[in-house]
Amino acid sequence: MLLHVTVVLTLVKEIALNLS
Repeated sequence: MLLHVTVVLTLVKEIALNLS
């Protein structure tokens, strides 16, 4: 569960960096 959340947060962070 925690691992899944970490992966999702990493993806969101990467997407946010790409958008900005």
